[in-house]
Amino acid sequence: MGLHRRYLRALAQTAWQDGVVTEAERADLLAVAGLLGLTPDDVDSVLTDARSEQHPPKWGAFRLQPGDTVASPAR
Repeated sequence: MGLHRRYLRALAQTAWQDGVVTEAERADLLAVAGLLGLTPDDVDSVLTDARSEQHPPKWGAFRLQPGDTVASPAR
């Protein structure tokens, strides 16, 4: 779940890059959060935190380890 929250936070940081989070961007964040097992409160939290951050997300900041599970959304 920690990895899911970090991913959502990176998306929130990207949404704030232009200084505005549109309703469409928020809807996308809510959809991703749902797929990751996170809540609307998690979205609110990462949006609040990301708004105050001045640097772009570090996409390479984590590494998968043996035993980590990677999943894709069901179709």
